[in-house]
Amino acid sequence: MSVQVAGEEITPEEFQRSPGWLHIGGHRSRPRLQGTPSESTSQPDTPSSQKNPKFIKSVRAAVIRAARMPAMPAEEIKIVVRPRGGLDIYKAGAACVTTAIMVAAGIEVPDRAEDTACPNAQQNIMVISTPSEERAEKYARIQAINVQGNTYQVSAYGTAAHDTVKGVIRGISLKDSEAEIMQQVVTKYNPLAAGAKRIGNTTTV
Repeated sequence: MSVQVAGEEITPEEFQRSPGWLHIGGHRSRPRLQGTPSESTSQPDTPSSQKNPKFIKSVRAAVIRAARMPAMPAEEIKIVVRPRGGLDIYKAGAACVTTAIMVAAGIEVPDRAEDTACPNAQQNIMVISTPSEERAEKYARIQAINVQGNTYQVSAYGTAAHDTVKGVIRGISLKDSEAEIMQQVVTKYNPLAAGAKRIGNTTTV
């Protein structure tokens, strides 16, 4: 089992923003007297860091780096596992969550070393990369994992291959089976189509 960590930690202070300014007070019926220079000309102080375009640009770049996934073998199959129920991958630990996923998928211990798990704290997901179609199917079928004695529901799905893209087809009858959908989409007249799968119990594939 190999675990990769994406991005870098960003402290809350880096995202700290000054609270907004709110003017409180009713309408004055009498003419307002000329105030002191400080009353008429003073402006709310804004931290210099917020005025600095370089600071804003660096924070934006840090967020993008944190969300970006490390390079994984392009030829391998990628499965995204998204936990539910309040499980925080970063707090629980990437290694702990990875083990829970492999146990739930029924991956044999000797085979785990061939797969790579990469957490993405920004999106709170785990991406499993595996060269095995059999193990990829096992990962994609898991519905729950057990972490530190607690059971969490998860959604798992495969990503598009590195040289393909995903598309959406709507209005497919619910009566059509998976095999019928494949026959209708993957044909000699549509040579670029690699596969088709219904999204849940909807009319969209």
